[in-house]
Amino acid sequence: GQWVWAFLREIGIGVLLGTTMGLASWVLGLYKGGYQIAMIVSISMVAIVMISSLIGIVLPLILQRLRVDPAVASNPLIASVMDILGLLIYFFVAALVLRDL
Repeated sequence: GQWVWAFLREIGIGVLLGTTMGLASWVLGLYKGGYQIAMIVSISMVAIVMISSLIGIVLPLILQRLRVDPAVASNPLIASVMDILGLLIYFFVAALVLRDL
């Protein structure tokens, strides 16, 4: 029902925001550091934004099932999870791009 519409809307917003941030990161990375830096930063940015959108959708639903108030617990938990995942994604992408050096 309603959660499907919210899910699709958030995915659309995540794709749009991820693409915009990825393009901005690409331009800045290309200007400041070169092709490889631009690729690492832009791919990481797209992945981080899209994954954070998914977590932002799924986590409140899980918390609601666990009978925890999603309004109270979601923001700190999403921020902490995304800090860790953001670094892991960045290092993973960097390792993939730079492995042939």
